[in-house]
Amino acid sequence: MTSAKASGELSPTAAGDCVYGWVCLWENGDFTGRRLQWSAKGTKQLGDWDFRDKASAGCVNRNLGGALVHDARTGLPDPYMALANGYCYKFIDTSYPTGGSFNDKADYLEM
Repeated sequence: MTSAKASGELSPTAAGDCVYGWVCLWENGDFTGRRLQWSAKGTKQLGDWDFRDKASAGCVNRNLGGALVHDARTGLPDPYMALANGYCYKFIDTSYPTGGSFNDKADYLEM
């Protein structure tokens, strides 16, 4: 597991787009571009929205609990990063267990 480095409290740009009660992922690391968002608990397979390996930023703006972003690996444990409630994250700033960053590596989200 990797703990994502929060880029601070919800930023004005990200917070304005990711309203209370939702978890949001963006295509670009500056919280722009295509955005996916969910409010219901459960596992979200990003490939269902053609967003696998495309997320570069995320915000958790829920009333309770955070989220886990996973990179699915065949035959190996799935590396994941924990996203705390009330924060936004730039995935390029989050270290990946085997080197590099979590940028464009998200395959599914648990919330």
